[in-house]
Amino acid sequence: MQDQPPNPNQPAITLIGGSGFVGSAIGERFASMGWEIRLVTRTIRPLFFSFPAKQFAWDGKTLPMPAIQGAKAIINLAGQPIFEHRWT
Repeated sequence: MQDQPPNPNQPAITLIGGSGFVGSAIGERFASMGWEIRLVTRTIRPLFFSFPAKQFAWDGKTLPMPAIQGAKAIINLAGQPIFEHRWT
């Protein structure tokens, strides 16, 4: 799926580190509204998400250009997991 050209009539959103709890909720919401979801992740997981998404491998330093070209929004969620420890 990564080799298909973007559909100019479909808005796209790029989620960096979007495979976690928050990213999954955002991805589901935007997918339900007809957006193309592009996930930039360190680990490609086929058939892992409950919404259609194009996944792009990330080395943690350089963003893959096809993942961000033409995107209407880019959301950076890379970082610490929110459920790693108790929140106060």
